[in-house]
Amino acid sequence: MKKNSLFLTLVIIVSSLFIGMTEVKAKSVTESLKYIPVQDRGRIKPFDSFARETLQLVYGKQKYKGKPAYDVIFTWYLVPDHWIKEKVIQVNHNGLRESLKLDKEETYYTPMQLMQNERMSLFFKELASKQNSGDKLSGYYQAVQRLQSQMSIFQAIRMGHGFLMIPGPEVKDRWRSVAQYNEEETKRYYKMSDAYVATISNLKTQETKKSSDGSQLTAAINEFIKANETNVRANYFDQSLLNSEVSYNNLQPFMWTWILYLLGGVLFLLFFLFKNKHLYSTALVFIIGGFLLHSYGFGIRVYLAGRPPVANMYETLLWVPWGAIFFALILEKIRRTNLLLFVASIAATLCMIITSLAPNVFDPSLQPLEPVLKSSFWLTTHVLIITISYGAFFLAWGIGNIMMLFYLKGEEKHQAFLKESAETIYKTLQIGIVLLAAGIILGGIWADYSWGRFWGWDPKETWALIALLGYLALLHGRLVGWVKNFAMGAGSILAFSLVIMAWYGVNYVLGAGLHSYGFGVGGVEYVAFAIFVQFLFVAVVAVLRRSRK
Repeated sequence: MKKNSLFLTLVIIVSSLFIGMTEVKAKSVTESLKYIPVQDRGRIKPFDSFARETLQLVYGKQKYKGKPAYDVIFTWYLVPDHWIKEKVIQVNHNGLRESLKLDKEETYYTPMQLMQNERMSLFFKELASKQNSGDKLSGYYQAVQRLQSQMSIFQAIRMGHGFLMIPGPEVKDRWRSVAQYNEEETKRYYKMSDAYVATISNLKTQETKKSSDGSQLTAAINEFIKANETNVRANYFDQSLLNSEVSYNNLQPFMWTWILYLLGGVLFLLFFLFKNKHLYSTALVFIIGGFLLHSYGFGIRVYLAGRPPVANMYETLLWVPWGAIFFALILEKIRRTNLLLFVASIAATLCMIITSLAPNVFDPSLQPLEPVLKSSFWLTTHVLIITISYGAFFLAWGIGNIMMLFYLKGEEKHQAFLKESAETIYKTLQIGIVLLAAGIILGGIWADYSWGRFWGWDPKETWALIALLGYLALLHGRLVGWVKNFAMGAGSILAFSLVIMAWYGVNYVLGAGLHSYGFGVGGVEYVAFAIFVQFLFVAVVAVLRRSRK
């Protein structure tokens, strides 16, 4: 009976995923647009990905009033006079809105409003001056930079220069936009556009079933792609890659992953409260299901990009919770604490929700590697190893926070649990330290290979070393008896701030050093507030514990 219930749970999970995919496919008769190959930012991608990334940048979301991105972006060129009057440009920086004298109550503005704003071009000139001087951009000028990108891509598409859909005669040639097509190519493009308009029009009026079901548009798109393949060069794109990327976009595996992790975490919490073994088994199924889906998402990104999935902050934010779940599964098998998977599932959920809530800060798009990262061997060894060590430290951080809660509840009543938790943190930190040390050493070898020196006190190198020394101090203090149970839990929380600095702070706060390929902007105030809350939490627990004694 137990096996049947577990099997039924898995069937429900898998069925719900495939039902979700089927609903997505059935929503639009124009979805054949998704599969048109487009060259953008150094790689060939389906129009679906291009449209999602463009609308995310310009509008801040991947849908506009319920309309999918591929419909919205495709019509920017077809009906530019309509879209120039729609509120599709997101400006969410209060200071920039004030400087542009925009309505502070609004977040979205029409392109016409902004193009007619005389102050905007002045700010763009100031931005160019700062970029030329090499100054680090403040939050204000980061907002100006984003607005410049938003206006540039909107204008490029509106004027016919944004869709690079036809390749040149040679593999290395830049693809051509609508404005650069020859007469025959223009005819095929407009035939595709006319079919799109007919499909949308007839869908509303239901005049002819043939054009309203999307078959006419699909035929025109296939003809457009086939002509490019025949007349320009053979095999100019890999259809299986495009299909896989569209499926990846439809499924959104990492969103489903954190949902499964969250459900597993909630069921584990119920298990701790009611001690029902069926709750534990079901929670385990959700966690394993989420982990498999998590791994599938990584596998797809590796297949699409042809590289390990740790080339930017977004990908490491997905890789670290994967490591936390992986280590929790192993340690749970060894120690049987019933706590590790609960902590790992909640920590992983938190980390992955951040990636979902801040796509403009942590860019989820697939991008080609920076030149310094071209070596797949070093990217696979150094970056994968050093970032997965963060997963072990992340797990220890979660256990430390649970310990603090139990210290608030009463230390005397939970001595056994607190001792076991401290020992679990000790074992977890051992894993993290070995991996972090190995990652630092491999990074030094790579630095010698790439930059001609093993160590140069680059900010990234320095903070990785500081994090390692911080955790080594904690581990050795435990070994000689200086660090007791409370200090072990508190130390695992406080030391994780060193990881955050090495992982996030160097890239997003300092923005200096040779690791510039990982630099980004945004979210600093939220991260700083979270660290402050953690330090305050540990201080409050320490004071209360001392007062009780």
